[in-house]
Amino acid sequence: MIHLRGLTKGFGASSVLNAIDLDIPPGQFVALLGPSGSGKTTLLRILSGLEIADTGSITLNGHAAAALPPGARNIGFVFQSYALFGHLSAFENIAFGLRVRPRRSRPSEPEIRRRVEDLLAMVHLDGLGPRLPAQLSGGQRQRIALARALAIEPRILLLDEPFGALDQHVRASLRTELRRLHDTLGLTTVFVTHDQDEALELADRIITLERGRIARDMAPVAGTPTRPRHVKPDQ
Repeated sequence: MIHLRGLTKGFGASSVLNAIDLDIPPGQFVALLGPSGSGKTTLLRILSGLEIADTGSITLNGHAAAALPPGARNIGFVFQSYALFGHLSAFENIAFGLRVRPRRSRPSEPEIRRRVEDLLAMVHLDGLGPRLPAQLSGGQRQRIALARALAIEPRILLLDEPFGALDQHVRASLRTELRRLHDTLGLTTVFVTHDQDEALELADRIITLERGRIARDMAPVAGTPTRPRHVKPDQ
C-alpha cells in the first residue's frame, strides 16, 4: 500500500506538487500521465527517497516512510537513462544492490550468483552477464536496469519513462515483459509515461497530473471498464 497525504514540493519559487492525496493498493499497476513539469518525476523521486517533500506524509506498506533513506524503503527504481555503471558487467550491475547491503543482511556469494542468473533468465538475457553496458543494445540495457531494480526483491517498483529512448518495436516488447513481471512477482508498480496508449495498454489505473495536482484518476471498477473520475482543480 502507498498512502500519501498533503504532499507538497517546491524548488525555489516554483511549486511542483500541491497537496497530493493518493492511495495505491498492493498489486496495482498505476500509470502517471501529464505534461512536462506537471510533477510526475518529482513524485516518484519523493516516493523513492531521492527527494524530500516540503510537507505531507508518506506511508509505505503500513509504515511511515517520509524520514527513511532510499535504501530502507524496499523500492526498486528504473530510470529513463538506464543509470548503469559503465565499468561493470551486466551481471555486476544487477548484483550491485545486493553487494552493498550491510554484512548481516547481505546474501552469500552463491545466493547472489543464483539470484542474478535467475533475473537474467527472467528478462531473457541469459548468457549476457559478462558484457559491459556499451556492448548491449538500448533494449538490452533497459532490461538490465529492470533486473537490477528487481534484484533487491522490492515490493514497490517505480519507473520513470523507462522506454522513452527506444524505438516502437523494442518498446512494445518491453511493455509486454514489464506487465508479465509485475503480475508474476506481485509488485505494486508506478509508471511515468507521456504515451497515453502505453498507459492504457499497461495500467490498471491512470492518474493524470496537471500543475502539480491530480487532475484525473481513472480508477478500475470491479466488473466494468475503467471509468474516469474528474477532480476539481482546487481539490
